[in-house]
Amino acid sequence: MDVEALFRQYYPRLRNYAFRFVGDMGIAEDMVQECFVKLYEKRFTLKNVSPGALLFVMVRNSCINYRKHRILVETGTPFSPVDTGTPEDALMFEELRKEIDRVMEKLPSKCREVFYMSRFEGLTIREIAERIDTSTQNVEKHIARALGIFSRHFAGLDIYPGF
Repeated sequence: MDVEALFRQYYPRLRNYAFRFVGDMGIAEDMVQECFVKLYEKRFTLKNVSPGALLFVMVRNSCINYRKHRILVETGTPFSPVDTGTPEDALMFEELRKEIDRVMEKLPSKCREVFYMSRFEGLTIREIAERIDTSTQNVEKHIARALGIFSRHFAGLDIYPGF
């Protein structure tokens, strides 16, 4: 994986994407750079992943975490993109949720169960393995399979028009 080439290709779009979320170009640039550093650090462990799609997800997650923190600091209340975001944020959140639901429906049942526990319930690999009485390796395989399916699904969508 040539991270430098990816940086040249995606940095301007990712920076602008982040800026739309956070409203501060300096913060947006820092977030995107941090995502590239994380990608670089994990470049040898990533297989069967669309780097562009992964970078957009990483930046989006960084932006959401930033906004969660800002809203919590400013209002003292937890973040909800539907309740506290702009109408555009709510629409984008709803579209993303629908796409996630579509992919979840396509996953094999055990894979879906494991992925749900991992990503939506926040359980660790070990906790999932104990809950469904299997090995941690099997849990990791289910998660990797689900991530591959998600990656292929989102790589085929034009979810970032105008960049």
